[in-house]
Parts: sequence; structure tokens; C-alpha cells
Amino acid sequence: MARDEADDYGPLSEIAEARVPEEPARRPMRIWDLIVSIVLLLIMVALAALITFAAPYIAFARTGCADSAECLFGTDGITTTMLIAPGIISLVGSIAAVALLAFRRIAFWVPLVGIVLLAVLFLLAMVVL
Repeated sequence: MARDEADDYGPLSEIAEARVPEEPARRPMRIWDLIVSIVLLLIMVALAALITFAAPYIAFARTGCADSAECLFGTDGITTTMLIAPGIISLVGSIAAVALLAFRRIAFWVPLVGIVLLAVLFLLAMVVL
């Protein structure tokens, strides 16, 4: 009488199957979050590029009052901040959003925070300058 292959392992195969840990359930990918995050990241990077491009021109506009006592002194750091900070904000925001997307967490709020920070930076620089 021929034996079936399943009978070769006997009760040990049932024990081995019972001890195999199941893979943890992954969070579902939210397609709407992915699309919104990508669009907002593109807007954030474009806004950062625009602010960086506008910073020298804002500095040139300030030079007209260089001899006046009414102008604020020590605002050269603001211009430098407007050149460097948008790139840093967009880089950190992009890395954080991609990391959240990789871990399947909601990530659309990260570029929104970056856009708000860029707008506050630009408005603050315009007020100070």
C-alpha cells in the first residue's frame, strides 16, 4: 500500500505549521493621501524656489534706503535666511512626507505645514525689510 506524502511527516507537520508566525497586517495605502501629498510637495518646492529667487531682488530693493536713518540696520541676515531657509524647509518637509508615506501614515499635513512656514518666512522678511 502506497503512503501519501502528507503522511510522511505525521503530527510534526501540524506542530510546525502552528508555530509559523503570521505576518503583521500592513496599513492600507491611501491613494488620496499619496496624490494630495505629491501635489502639495510640488507646490511647496515651487514656492521655496520662488522665495529663494525673490530674495536677492528684495535685498536690492532695500539698498535704496541704505543712507537713511529710518531703515533698519542688521537686516542682511534676513536676506541670507531667505536664501537658505526655503531650501531647508522644503528638504525637511519632503523627507518627512516620504518617510510617512513609506510607513503608510497620513502625510499630506507635512507639506501643508511647510507651505505655511514658507509663507510666514516670506511675510516676516517683507515686514522686517
